[in-house]
Amino acid sequence: MQTIQFKNALMSEDDYLASEETSEVKREYINGLVIEMVGCSRNHSVIAGNLYATLYPFTKRKNCDLYISDMKLKTDTNTTLTYRYPDLFVYCGEKNNNSAQDSASLIVEVLSPSTKEIDLTTKLNEYRWALRKNRGEYLIISSMEKTAYLYRWCKINRWEFRQVGSWEDSGIIELNTIAASLDMDRIYDDIVFDNQ
Repeated sequence: MQTIQFKNALMSEDDYLASEETSEVKREYINGLVIEMVGCSRNHSVIAGNLYATLYPFTKRKNCDLYISDMKLKTDTNTTLTYRYPDLFVYCGEKNNNSAQDSASLIVEVLSPSTKEIDLTTKLNEYRWALRKNRGEYLIISSMEKTAYLYRWCKINRWEFRQVGSWEDSGIIELNTIAASLDMDRIYDDIVFDNQ
């Protein structure tokens, strides 16, 4: 997700959705708090593009939509109502022209230093709700090192976690929801880390 700029305002859900149609910047909605979004790093942008190019053929075979950072995802956890702009997400429901979807089969966030904490905690909890209906997966890709985190619903109705990218891994991420195998080398193609 993009870096968050804390220029906040409170508004109702209806006012937020109406104002989004004319807003010049992307803004997320969290229980009435509206947060403006700003740009991202080169690594973040290249990784998101690599993921889109890699995932697109798999989503088309499943007749699903693949969105990249401009489609809102609504989550309602019974205590928190949010509209987020995930870096990518896959929607396999009925085709529509809505400005937001309320479920997903796969959600992908690219970690940046400024978003790491929220992507691994707050959004993890929110996205569980959006993924629950489809027993979906939440893939988190680091833009700072060659590492990925995968959370998925398993058969016994709870979250399962896997970290990919350590030296003992094959470097392949298996996504059950869209029957895809992602190669970490392809995701990180043309990436330059600060420590190189």
